[in-house]
Amino acid sequence: MQKSKEVFIGGNHTKCFECVTKMDQFFLKFKNGKWYLDNIKE
Repeated sequence: MQKSKEVFIGGNHTKCFECVTKMDQFFLKFKNGKWYLDNIKE
């Protein structure tokens, strides 16, 4: 991974991290004690 940064904390206590690699950009979200991978920023 090239870099990551916390993008936001949603009203439903979702933490979202923007992750950037040489090949792609995606969002890693932590909600209800679980991690989710997404390509869309909410």
